[in-house]
Amino acid sequence: MEFGITMNRRYYQRMKDFLHSLGVRVPISTSNLLGGAADVYGHTDADIMENNSYFNHPLLPTPGPGKYIAAGPIEYASVNPLSMQAGIGALSTSILSLGSEAAVAGKPFALSEWNEYGLHPFHSTSFLSTIACACLNDWDGLMIYNYHTSENHDDQPDDEIRNVFDCYNDPALIAQWHFLASVFLRGLVSPAKNRVDLVYTKNDLMTLPPGHAMMHCFLPYVTGFRNFFSEDGRYGGNADAAVNAGFLNSCDLSDAKHGVYYSWSPYRDAFRRYEDHSRLSDAAKGSHDLQPGVHLGKNLVIDDIRSVAGSYDYRETAALLTKALREWGIFPEGTGYTEGKLVSDTGELITDPEHVLFCVKTPFCAAFSGKPGPITALTEKICFRAKNERLSLTLLSEQGADLDSASSFLMTAIGKSGMSETAMSPVEAMPGIPFSLIDMQGKLYAETAEGTLYIDAPSALLELLDPNGEVLRVISGTPVDGGVAFTLDGSVPSVNWRLVTE
Repeated sequence: MEFGITMNRRYYQRMKDFLHSLGVRVPISTSNLLGGAADVYGHTDADIMENNSYFNHPLLPTPGPGKYIAAGPIEYASVNPLSMQAGIGALSTSILSLGSEAAVAGKPFALSEWNEYGLHPFHSTSFLSTIACACLNDWDGLMIYNYHTSENHDDQPDDEIRNVFDCYNDPALIAQWHFLASVFLRGLVSPAKNRVDLVYTKNDLMTLPPGHAMMHCFLPYVTGFRNFFSEDGRYGGNADAAVNAGFLNSCDLSDAKHGVYYSWSPYRDAFRRYEDHSRLSDAAKGSHDLQPGVHLGKNLVIDDIRSVAGSYDYRETAALLTKALREWGIFPEGTGYTEGKLVSDTGELITDPEHVLFCVKTPFCAAFSGKPGPITALTEKICFRAKNERLSLTLLSEQGADLDSASSFLMTAIGKSGMSETAMSPVEAMPGIPFSLIDMQGKLYAETAEGTLYIDAPSALLELLDPNGEVLRVISGTPVDGGVAFTLDGSVPSVNWRLVTE
């Protein structure tokens, strides 16, 4: 590990000097595919950090035309971020968890490849979640892979998915594109109010596993998150709290505003020569017990991390960290890990795997994705009673104003999508790991929304639009107690709407 880090940094420093000598005047990245803290640290001479991140990526090579093998496939909206998923390449649970491994304190960060491919018939959630959480974490760039794979611009069908890596005609992505771009480029989801750093010592880098995920599965969903690499074993950053990586018992967080201490090993060094029996107990001085073996004061100290980490299930760890962050006044009540949900410290984002949904509610935009309840409220004035099993709804002000003062809105409403005759069957790609063979046949489809749209307004009309924004049908609202209702039976081929109040 130490040799690899040294070789990487020497190479990239030389290459940057060479490029600068040629007159290069743009930010230089070192690598766009990183995994594990040692790998990330070995590339930190970059001007901008990057990473690639996928969910439901098929196993390569593909078996044949329209046929793909995937681990699962797993529906994103029902996946618990706090539980690592099984399968090849699924060392982290989601696009956000995997991407955040390369977000380094003090450097810009871009997700330079990301996607959830349309192997599962409902996969629109990941686009909304990734965009919103990227805003929460103040990421700087997002690049979807891939528009289309052909060398020609005019030989791809509109009504079939010939290559799952193409996204030009993936309705789950393209129908939401205006919302996604607007949210990210205009910053319609607020950055986190706070930041927590995950701190690595040089000893940690030489011993940690390449796919550790405990903090990555929690913190980026609820607050600003960065990785911090300590040169001297002490934390010198300015985050609201610092968490030691905890692989070795060697990190000093005494200069942090608040520290989180735990250790998988009693040793200080990667070669397991020097035990340190007092570091955790010293950090716990002046604290009270949250529970046996867990102490809270200026620091949160966990004596035995294995007892609360679970087996790739970090819910108890997340709950303890949430208690500490609330007691320190960093997280408001009701945010963090609460009642099975991950709630951002801004209160704008909710990831709720137990109820299969993800929500965005800000003054300037709103979104819902997953399994609808009896009624889905986008704002206090606009809600939808859905009949669809799964649905993604988004809402923007057409004028760019806040939602409360807007008089016209752009909406998307899309359910399942993909190829109409897709078949899934179990296949043993590797012993002991469940895989599915996905055979994508038929024609492209997008499930339209069925149900009733309500708006609290004296009168309103709803325009159902085609993919080019042309009006297919205008529906006049029916007066109901407290506003106007629109009944949608799903028969109009439209997933993009314009709602206008009068």
